[in-house]
Amino acid sequence: MTRTAWVMLAATLLASSLTSKAQVFKDTGSPLHGHAYATGTLIESGVLAEEVLIVDGINNDRNVIQAAELYNPITGTFSNTGTTNHGHAYHTATWIPTINKVLIVGGKNNDGQVGQYAELYDPTTGVFTDTGSTNHGHSEHTATWISTINKVLIVGGKNNDGEVIQYAELYDPTTGKFTDTGSSNHGHSAHTATWIPTIGKVLVNSGYNNDGVVSQVAELYDPTTGIFSDTGSLHHGHAWLSATWIPTIGEVLVNSGYNNDGSVSQTAELYNPSTGTFSDTGSLHHGHAVFTATWIPTVKKVLVSSGYNNDGEVVQRAELYDPSTGTFSDTASPNHGHAAHTANWLPNVNKVLISGGFNNDGEVVQRAELFFFESVAH
Repeated sequence: MTRTAWVMLAATLLASSLTSKAQVFKDTGSPLHGHAYATGTLIESGVLAEEVLIVDGINNDRNVIQAAELYNPITGTFSNTGTTNHGHAYHTATWIPTINKVLIVGGKNNDGQVGQYAELYDPTTGVFTDTGSTNHGHSEHTATWISTINKVLIVGGKNNDGEVIQYAELYDPTTGKFTDTGSSNHGHSAHTATWIPTIGKVLVNSGYNNDGVVSQVAELYDPTTGIFSDTGSLHHGHAWLSATWIPTIGEVLVNSGYNNDGSVSQTAELYNPSTGTFSDTGSLHHGHAVFTATWIPTVKKVLVSSGYNNDGEVVQRAELYDPSTGTFSDTASPNHGHAAHTANWLPNVNKVLISGGFNNDGEVVQRAELFFFESVAH
C-alpha cells in the first residue's frame, strides 16, 4: 500500500472513531388536523414522489373527519390536499403503482355506519373520486396490493352489524370494480395481511373472530386459485398487532397486540413460509397494542413504536428488532405519546415518520416526529 493510501485509510478510521450513530426522535411539522385510526400512505411516484398521504380518521371531538393532508419530507411540512367524498375511520389506504393512485376502502363514517364505498386519490390532481362499491361492508379489515395479478385484496373486518365477516374481495384498478373471491376459513378483524413475495401468497393471521375471541389461526391466500388455506397456528393470540415482512431472513415478524384475556402481549414470533410454521423469537421489552412496526432497510431492523400498554396507558417507548439476533432492544423514546397513529418509512431521507393518534390524556394529537440515526461527533 502506498503512503498516500495509508494516509487516506488512517484519516477514514480516525473520522469514524470520532463519530457514532445515535438513535433519535425529532419533531417535524405539525399535522393540520387531528387524526386517529387514520391511514398514512407513501406515494412512491409521480409529481409528489415519496410524500405521505394522511387520510381521515377520528378527531379530538371523536368525529370521523373528511380531511386529507400531505407530508413533504424535504420541507418537513404538512399541507392540505383534496377532501374525501366520504368520512373514513378504521379504513384502509393502498398505493396502486400501476395507476399511481391510492385506493381508500370502507371503514366507519360519522354516523357510525360501515360504508361500502371506495375512492381513489390522484396525486397529480389532489382529487378524490368515487370508484366501484365493495360487495360487503368492511371496517377493521385489511387491504393488500398483489403485484402478480394487479389487484387489491380486501379481507374480513366487521360489517354494519358489528359481526366479524369471512368475506374477501378483489379490486381491479383496470375496471374500477370489486369482485368476490374465496372466503377466508376464519373470521378476522383487527388482524394483519402480509404479501409474501417468495411464495406469491398473502398471510392473513390472528385478530378477533366472530365470538370476540383473539384467535391463533393463520391462513394463506393464493391469488392464482382465489383460495384460502390454513397454515401453521400461532403460538400466541394477537389483535391490533403488527406483521412485518423481513426480506433479509425471508420471514414475517408477528408481534404484540392484545391477547385473549385482554392484556397486552410482549410476545413475538416468526412465520417461515418455507415450512408454514411459527416459532417464538425474542420478547419485547414493553407491551404494545394499536401501535406501529416499520421495517428500516438501511439498518435492517424493525422499529416498534408506542401504542397502549397493559395498563391502558399510551407508552412513549420504542424498540428495535434485530432479525440477525432475534432480539429486541430499547431505542430512543418518542417525544410524544401515540396510539392508533401512522408510521411510514421515508426512503429519500432515511427516516420514519410517526404521526397523530391518541396521547395519554386521550386527546388526538396534532404532532409528528421523525425517527432516524444521527451522526454524533465525539
